Amino acid sequence: MKFKKFQSLAKNAGQIEIIQIKESKLQFLNNGYTVYPVHKLPELNNEMIFALLDIDEKKRDDYAITRVNNTSLNYNDIDETEEPVVSASFTIKFANLDNTVRPVFTRRGLYYYDPKWLEPFEGDYDSLFIRCDNNFDSQPYIAVKSGIFIVGFIILRNLNLQLKMFANKSNEDLRTLCSMLEVIE
Repeated sequence: MKFKKFQSLAKNAGQIEIIQIKESKLQFLNNGYTVYPVHKLPELNNEMIFALLDIDEKKRDDYAITRVNNTSLNYNDIDETEEPVVSASFTIKFANLDNTVRPVFTRRGLYYYDPKWLEPFEGDYDSLFIRCDNNFDSQPYIAVKSGIFIVGFIILRNLNLQLKMFANKSNEDLRTLCSMLEVIE
């Protein structure tokens, strides 16, 4: 993992979740969008997170750090529900926002992720797989892998829902909404 890239994403998110997988003693860090494994470190606490992320003492109140045991993600290297990612060959940029998103087609519909969420994995992964269990309420996510081994996860966002929220916030009709989107080849 390229830690400086992770550090930047985590600082921008303003939240960190420490995920402790008790049965395996694995730890992961989640910034709300991406989940990264933490190897060869003792059990993390808030002070260690602030030190790892180089967060000044004066700014620590701006961050929410929580600890959870396990989550709905499957941390096993193999999952029978996973399918290769089918990404669109284009990205979408919302005209009044800074981020660009890449649509992903899943059996649950159209989702997206921000390509910058893959930056901490540069050089460490060779494949992306969608994981989505049979519970319709569960959130699809991407398993980032090197060979058959997990190197992290990306939590997908529902693109249809995002477009509806964007349209509601801007109180615009669909035609205006489409003019606010830029499709980038």
